[in-house]
Amino acid sequence: MAAAAMMVLILVAVYLTMLAYYFRYLNDFDGRVKEFLKRKKELIRAKHQLQKDVGSRDGMEAWLKDAKDVLEAVTTLQDNIQEKKRRLTSRLNLIQHFRLSKKIEEEERNINCLLRTYWENKFLSSSCSDPSQSLKSALTEIVKAMEDNSKSVISVCGQRGAGKTTLAGVVGKVAENYLKFRVVRLVVSQSTTTEVVQDTLAAFLKLKFKKKTEKERAEKLRLKLGSEQGILIILDDFCKELNLKSIGIPDQMRCKILLITSDTTVCSSVGSSKEIQLGALQKDEALKLLEKSLNRKISSGISEVASDVAEECKRSPLAIIILGRALRGKGLDEWKEAFRSLNSELKDGESEEVRIVYRSVKLSYDHLKDNETKKFFSLCSLFPKNDPVAPQDLIRYARGLGIFEGIDSIEKVSKKVKGAIENLKNSFLLLEHEKEHVQMQNGVLEAALQMISKDESFLRIKDVVGLWERPNNEDLESCSAISYVASKPKKLHDEEFRSEKLQILFLGGEGCKTISNEFLQHLKALKVLALRHGLLSANALQNLTNLRALHLEHCKLNGLSSLGKLKTLEILSFRGSDITELPDVIEELDNLRLLDLFDCQKLHRIPLNLIRKLSRLEELYFRHRSFEKWWSEEKSAEGSNPTPSNIISPSSLAIEPLKYQKSIDKLFDTKSRPSKVSVFVQNQSKEWNQTVNYLHRDHIVYHDNHVVPYLVQGVQTVRVECCDKFQAVFQDGFILRGMEDNSNLLLSDLTSLELEELSQLSWIWYGQTNNVSLQNLRTVKLKNCHRLKYLFSTSIAQRLEQLETLEIHGCNKLKQIIAETRDDLAVNETIHPSLLRPLCFPTLTTLKITGCPALEYVFQITKGQILPKLTQLEIGSCLELAQVFSFKDAADREEVEVPQLEKLALKNLISLKTFCSENCSIKLPSLEKFEVGACRRFSNDAMSKVIEHCRLKEFCLIKVGNQLCGEIFELPGGYVLSTMEKLILKEINKLEAIWKEPTQIVTLQNLTRLEVFKCNKLRTIFSLLHARNLLQLSHLVVQRCKDLEQIVDWDQISTSTSRLKPVYFPKLKEILIENCNNLKSLFPVSVAHLPKLETFRVNRALKLKRIFTHEGEAKVKSAQDIELWFPELKLLSLEKLPDLVTISPVVYACVFPVLDILVKKECPSLVTQFTKAESKPNVYAKTKVRL
Repeated sequence: MAAAAMMVLILVAVYLTMLAYYFRYLNDFDGRVKEFLKRKKELIRAKHQLQKDVGSRDGMEAWLKDAKDVLEAVTTLQDNIQEKKRRLTSRLNLIQHFRLSKKIEEEERNINCLLRTYWENKFLSSSCSDPSQSLKSALTEIVKAMEDNSKSVISVCGQRGAGKTTLAGVVGKVAENYLKFRVVRLVVSQSTTTEVVQDTLAAFLKLKFKKKTEKERAEKLRLKLGSEQGILIILDDFCKELNLKSIGIPDQMRCKILLITSDTTVCSSVGSSKEIQLGALQKDEALKLLEKSLNRKISSGISEVASDVAEECKRSPLAIIILGRALRGKGLDEWKEAFRSLNSELKDGESEEVRIVYRSVKLSYDHLKDNETKKFFSLCSLFPKNDPVAPQDLIRYARGLGIFEGIDSIEKVSKKVKGAIENLKNSFLLLEHEKEHVQMQNGVLEAALQMISKDESFLRIKDVVGLWERPNNEDLESCSAISYVASKPKKLHDEEFRSEKLQILFLGGEGCKTISNEFLQHLKALKVLALRHGLLSANALQNLTNLRALHLEHCKLNGLSSLGKLKTLEILSFRGSDITELPDVIEELDNLRLLDLFDCQKLHRIPLNLIRKLSRLEELYFRHRSFEKWWSEEKSAEGSNPTPSNIISPSSLAIEPLKYQKSIDKLFDTKSRPSKVSVFVQNQSKEWNQTVNYLHRDHIVYHDNHVVPYLVQGVQTVRVECCDKFQAVFQDGFILRGMEDNSNLLLSDLTSLELEELSQLSWIWYGQTNNVSLQNLRTVKLKNCHRLKYLFSTSIAQRLEQLETLEIHGCNKLKQIIAETRDDLAVNETIHPSLLRPLCFPTLTTLKITGCPALEYVFQITKGQILPKLTQLEIGSCLELAQVFSFKDAADREEVEVPQLEKLALKNLISLKTFCSENCSIKLPSLEKFEVGACRRFSNDAMSKVIEHCRLKEFCLIKVGNQLCGEIFELPGGYVLSTMEKLILKEINKLEAIWKEPTQIVTLQNLTRLEVFKCNKLRTIFSLLHARNLLQLSHLVVQRCKDLEQIVDWDQISTSTSRLKPVYFPKLKEILIENCNNLKSLFPVSVAHLPKLETFRVNRALKLKRIFTHEGEAKVKSAQDIELWFPELKLLSLEKLPDLVTISPVVYACVFPVLDILVKKECPSLVTQFTKAESKPNVYAKTKVRL
């Protein structure tokens, strides 16, 4: 009985297990189908995106094929599901649903696998151009672990510079886009406290802590995280043991934790459920990365020492890139010296891991071009890890420290700083960060601090982290730069801090720190003080008499009476602080060049005439909601808010809505005008939902929905972008009524006008144009101004005598550049007929128009010679454009000449028929480069008119219509092509022959480069006669020509022709044949004598059997091999040629005396053997077996 009972229990258990198994597939069948179809759509989007993105497609061909197969299977399954739903009875639904559910799960796994690979490749390739195999493997392991519900804590360990931080960023992006996780990432360094991590997580979870104890905060976090799912917490640079439980992160939860660390002991201490080791590069990967960093191939003379250098770097990507950049263009001696530097013995306390990156950074630092860049590098190392810095802050600090000596203006310092940033980026010591910021990589920063702390030449830096308690004066007094990063809001000690060397002091972090008088009173050498989130006492600054830059950002300020004593101060920033009024003592700062009031939301008073008295002020910044309070009263009395005329001189005009007209003209004070004032302001009024956010040189003033032109008198450059309510750029309207002298010319100093993303813009100028000059306007650029119908009235256009560049892009409703009738104008113009002159644009050199589908023609002209200085004309994607120039009242056979036009591009103009009116002829005597693309109605006759009188050097045809196919060079007067040097033919699907015999031989005598791409009907590139007579050809590129059978038409070669007598292509240097799958051979052996050939690449030609062949000739019989010499060939690449059997026929041997690189990949049928002579450098290619 016991045995029977046991058997029953076993059967019941088995039955319940099977029932649970079946229930898993039957539960919520419709929901599973819905999720399944959602994943299918994601795969389709990924496939389409990859097909469009050429840069990401490399190495993903197999993925595209797999995606295609999976999508076909998924579509079949989807159809099956719909069919079953329609036909099945309820009795059969359970069985069929079970089977379909299993099939859905199987296909869903395939989709997920493909999506994971896609997202990994997408973000990894965008983060690093050539990711290592170790990085790829680690990423795949991490993502798989995140998909595994049993893995909650994942740790990644690797040496410094291995790419851990890059990997963390990629994992975050993959988690957000593929796994649909919410991601929070923070750096956990030695200074990071439990409280800081808790605050960051609470902000991410939108959790507020009412209770202050660490334990209570942890409990609240634990409960919140326990109820959430789909969260990834990335703890980067995990340098010490941090108790996850004390933070509030439970061991078992539905969220994931990713630890990034260099210390393997940390991984075990936190109990990781998955540990991943990020290894060094493979040897070949290291050498490849070194070559890429050098930007050239490693020469044979330094190859051995270069390999040693890569090994001495322990194949660390960061160290290799830095060294490679530093050794660009260096000789053998510098390479040997670099190796000796890397190979020297470890110093006391120096670990092997730290040595690798430190010594590479030190070597790169020593190779920097000048001391100014080295000083600037020291400045950049003051900022904390993973803390991007804006270039404008670096400009201010560099100015304060006097890094760039002998420079008087901030604008010139700005140029120097930008140059130094580029130098450091080129050296890989500084990285570009999003939102136009820069930052140092963690490994570089650590090395920089270690190195510069020993350097007495400029800044001896002490990175003091989390020491708001009593710092050690003895340790700090010798420093010239100190960076404090606070973790708790405490009062900085009241005791004195003495230093005769300290030049720059950063006091930062969260919370409010009180800076006492005693702490700063003995820092008389201090030049730069930056305080963030601090509380500054009234007299704390009075002894800082050498201070040149003061940043009080997001601070609480208790009076600033001591500011007036800072006579050397040049830069003053109150950005984000709680200042309510600008102190009167600021007017005593005679050297002040920059004043930043940006985001001072409580600021409501500026003393009378204060800004006007700052005679050396160059830059003024402000933006806040309460700015309109500054003009709350029209009459100004002592102590009250001033009117605009009392605030600023004409060089520092405000960008805000001006509501009071009577005082506007008083803003102009031409007696004192500083060289430059830049003002950046955001208007917060309801009528505006975006901002004028960039002005070069002076600035603009707007009123309602336009710019007031009188207020930009003297401005040289105006740029307006992203203003959705902007209807007119300039409007005279009310301002003209208030002017005493209407004879003043408006906008006479304007040289550049740039307008972008103005969706409601209808007019550039609205109103009368009598007083508009524009006599110095040289550049006009417009982009995405969709409501604009014309640019200029006729009278305005006739005054643009200095216009040099006109660019128009994406203006959907633009019909005319110049309004031809009064009906097109905003108002009727009143201009005397005697002032009207023929339209000429005498100085216009560049004209570009793209994406204007309503444009019918560019200009309407009335005389023969036009645009006398125009050198470049580019028109694209103008769907209604039927002719470039419309000739008004033209007589028959009128000749139009553009005398200096050198470059002409006509692309995607589906309505274009002629260049100018049909009864006119066009003369372009200087034309050298001509490109025609996707102009299907542009006829052969129209083409011949364009090039008939020119001396063409470059000719590019892309997607031309049937009228041009098969007759490209059958043009009247073919001799005009005798100067042509470059010919490009792309995507001409019906082209069967490039040229006809024999008339074009002489006309192409100077052709040096021929590129043919995707001309699918083309069967032959050259005839025999062309092969003999194109004596200057140096580059031949043929790609994706589906039906191409021969490069040279060997059918024309007589059987009686001597096999090696002719000399073909004597100057040919490069041959690239790619994706021509109908090719069976390339050249007859009679063409094989190519004395100047340096590069020969043949890739992806599936039917190619021979490179050189006897076909078309009598086969040669010889007792000895006939040698085909290639005296200059350095690179021979044969890839993915599955049918390739031989290089040359049996009786021939190819000889390569200087061959440096030989690539043979996926050529399984190749029987030609490559051997190297023992006594000579020659490489021989010989086919031993007679085929």
